[in-house]
Amino acid sequence: MSFGNPFGFFALVGIPAVVFIHLLQVRSRRVRVSTLFLLDPSAFEREAGRKLDRLRTSRLLWLQLASVLVATWLLVEPRWLREDTTLSVVLVVDASASMSAYRDAAEEALASYLPEIERGAERVTWTVLGSDPTAPSLYSGDVREEAAAAAVAWQSHLGVHELDPSLNLASSLAGPRGLVVLLTDHVPEVPVGVEVLAVGVPLANVGVVSAVVDDEGGWRGIVKNSGATTERRSWWLEVGGAPPVHVPDVLELAPGDVRFIAGKLPDSVEELTLVLEGDRFTLDDRLPFVVPQRKTLRVGVSPALADNRFVRGFVETLEPIELVSHASQEGVDLAFGRVGPSASIVFAEAAPGLSAGALAKVETLQGPIVVENDPLVEGLDFRGLVASNAPAHVLADGDRVLVWQGEHPLLVLRESARTRTLFVGFPLEKSNAERIPAFVLALHRYAAGVREQKRALSHRNVETRQRLRVAAGIEERAPDVPGFFEVRRDGEVLLKGAAHFADVREGDLSAATSNVPSTDIVRDSVLRNSLPDPLSAIWILLLMALAATAWAVQERGV
Repeated sequence: MSFGNPFGFFALVGIPAVVFIHLLQVRSRRVRVSTLFLLDPSAFEREAGRKLDRLRTSRLLWLQLASVLVATWLLVEPRWLREDTTLSVVLVVDASASMSAYRDAAEEALASYLPEIERGAERVTWTVLGSDPTAPSLYSGDVREEAAAAAVAWQSHLGVHELDPSLNLASSLAGPRGLVVLLTDHVPEVPVGVEVLAVGVPLANVGVVSAVVDDEGGWRGIVKNSGATTERRSWWLEVGGAPPVHVPDVLELAPGDVRFIAGKLPDSVEELTLVLEGDRFTLDDRLPFVVPQRKTLRVGVSPALADNRFVRGFVETLEPIELVSHASQEGVDLAFGRVGPSASIVFAEAAPGLSAGALAKVETLQGPIVVENDPLVEGLDFRGLVASNAPAHVLADGDRVLVWQGEHPLLVLRESARTRTLFVGFPLEKSNAERIPAFVLALHRYAAGVREQKRALSHRNVETRQRLRVAAGIEERAPDVPGFFEVRRDGEVLLKGAAHFADVREGDLSAATSNVPSTDIVRDSVLRNSLPDPLSAIWILLLMALAATAWAVQERGV
């Protein structure tokens, strides 16, 4: 049995009201006399005394109490759930990192709200999903307590992300008559039919945003107060979980304040943790970082390019490098005109036999510069590049033009199963390429890609959950929580890293809110899946009869 209107139980307050009224009704004592002059005059004097009398049962009292009970029964709209009814409920848990500060509040809210949902059908099936689209289903079954436990126990630390994909999936699983509930710490815009159970409250939070190591043996960090009040926090450095390497300092930050801190790295230390005095949001209270170490890049320079000023300057910016006669498969060759078996940057030659005087008379390329969609040149501006009208690069199978000027290819990428080659489609001698940042950056991106593919040890500071390309054919994802980690293959350590939480928006808890969904949707489920009281007409007639009888008794004074 269920009730279509649980608020009808408030009518039961009529019982103590009726009892209290009857306690106020002090009965007068009857004295029979033959004449009024025999009465004692002092009996009519007003005397103070108790206002309440002891409760005396009477027919009027019982009739009124019965009327209150019958009226309450009618108001709560008793309904009997049909045995074949099922309600599908999909609970979507917000996977945002900020939810980690409200785990206790989420447990209390689910314990209070989920039993209300069970009134909607004889059998309720529960499905618990996270808003992380890559995460598997957290629970599927018909035990409410297990569903709530799975929702509270799940830990995910995503940054700001779209909820709609997970909510749309939940709606399809729940069906047209099911229920979708979003557990979150704010009240976002959601599709129609999704109920929001928000458990957030504004909280103060001070967190470490980032930390970097410079080339002079020092480090710098950024601390931000995301709260609405002035906060004081102590901070210190730890090495390997040992006690602080210096006496903790104290920061005082105004609302929204950003503070820079810095210090010297201890000798012979590769891993450190910048620690901030803790608060409810713990992900940004500890920021681990390592002293960066890049892979050494093997670089082979063609003798014809050895004296080129641009090439010499470019090679110096690739440190750390190892200069070799030929880079083999783990480096990059800088060559003139030819394509080797390894990764290469091939610069165009001027027309064969062209003298210096004739080269000066070569016309420059004309036409608009067009940049194609490719990671090597994404976001780069090649406007202002002046190049000579040398013989164009002959395109072959697997070539992809990255930058055009008119119909002349300026940068061409050739990819094969074994290697990648970047062609510069104009001679450096008759160009201003060295003064165009976009050109230099494109070459750096290519060299960085070659370095990234090399199988060798490196030290890197990354964000939590960041995708990592460790070496050729080896890709990993950084841990979900801040900390140190290693990537190994065949017993060889290829990467030593430190993952830190970097989404400052998730650390701002000042706008968190709470919300309890309306019970209308539960009431609709009750009405849809149940049968009304078949005796409701009889109860109405009974209530009318009780009211009429009580009136008659009161009029007669018995």
